[in-house]
Amino acid sequence: MAFEFFEVVRVEPSAEAPDEVQRLRGRVGAVLGRSAVEGQEPTSYAVDLDGVDDVWSLDAWDLVSTGQFRRREDYYDGTSIRVSPRGELLD
Repeated sequence: MAFEFFEVVRVEPSAEAPDEVQRLRGRVGAVLGRSAVEGQEPTSYAVDLDGVDDVWSLDAWDLVSTGQFRRREDYYDGTSIRVSPRGELLD
């Protein structure tokens, strides 16, 4: 199953999931990124979990959809920066 950007998911770890993921059981958050081999379904997702400071990379089989979506604006305010090819901040 592929999750969409900003789709709200709940962590429901498989029995094989590491303890650190098991401790997240029941937490809810939104998908902000996904990792996949070109032409295949995503295998892991970057999930911003409510009440947790870090974004977690979680396996697809450890997530279930809540059927809800959040807005892009809930996470991104539209500001941007410019950088040079060498990574210097430009005005």
